[in-house]
Amino acid sequence: MSIFESKMDNEAKIRKQWLALQITSVIAGCMSVFFPVMTQIPEGVPSWTLDVTRYFTLAGSLCFQYLLYHYAYKKKGLKLLTFFLVITPIGLIATVASHMMSDVPLTAWGYFFTAFQFGLSIFWFFVSLKLRTFNKQQVNL
Repeated sequence: MSIFESKMDNEAKIRKQWLALQITSVIAGCMSVFFPVMTQIPEGVPSWTLDVTRYFTLAGSLCFQYLLYHYAYKKKGLKLLTFFLVITPIGLIATVASHMMSDVPLTAWGYFFTAFQFGLSIFWFFVSLKLRTFNKQQVNL
């Protein structure tokens, strides 16, 4: 087996990992919309606004996930993937900060799910860095 074949096998492995993480992220995102992570609804917030927010969050998340899949995975692009690599750490910091500053405690499910999403995001970040490296090599050819 040549070095070139080994590199192509490695790229295929990273692409499969990235796609599996992307699908897992979509499923986790859908779960976060429909399973409450907080013990109560914040005071003064009408329940219908939470329903509307859930559906807009779900629709927006699915759109962004599809765009990322299409441009980073299928078209092997760099711009959108790089953008998500920049905002992922910002989002993780914001999530931790919002849970720390919130007066509304999380449910046991909320703690588990937040930790799961945090771990998933970190793993996604490092696999995406590798995917970006492969995509950049494709662009430079």
